[in-house]
Amino acid sequence: METQSEYIKLSDLKKENDSNYDGSREKELKDNKKKVYQIQPTKGSNEVNIMIVGNLIEQSDVFVNKFDLNKFIECVIVSCLYNKEKIQDDYESNEYNILKILVNQKINEKRIKIGTMVINFMAEEKNVEILEMLKNEKDVLKLKGKFSLDYYYKTSKLKLKEYDTFIGKIDIMSEMMYYLNIEKMSKIFEETIHYT
Repeated sequence: METQSEYIKLSDLKKENDSNYDGSREKELKDNKKKVYQIQPTKGSNEVNIMIVGNLIEQSDVFVNKFDLNKFIECVIVSCLYNKEKIQDDYESNEYNILKILVNQKINEKRIKIGTMVINFMAEEKNVEILEMLKNEKDVLKLKGKFSLDYYYKTSKLKLKEYDTFIGKIDIMSEMMYYLNIEKMSKIFEETIHYT
């Protein structure tokens, strides 16, 4: 079960970068912090910046919002963060997550994940500069590629749409909302929902 408490708020990321925000945790933060990266696209461009956005003790994504799609399904929007290990894993597939909508079935107070809608970035080619960036903790790396909107459920991946350039945060959220409500998606929800 994934809930809001399993994600950080952007303000928490900033706090963890501020060694003075909690004196009792200062040593733990200093000893255990790891660089956190984010894939940041630019509207109207086929480029992204992979950049260091802070430090965290544990890998987490940033909570953006949550909403009820209907009385049975709750959606949680998260912005994706990367530690070195996660970037290395995605380097192998050459596909990087930017934004996710986690689709959860509501059963009383419980939430059961039944799928994930993801905006992905696929680099034109594997770029060894990514591994060099991680080694040297370089602040920013630009990559060219394309974007896709995909839905993952069970062991399947449904490619909903591809984009040559990033259409912008507001437009991409509108597209995600549109695809969450198409008939094909309703059938997938019915197929993946748990009946009690």
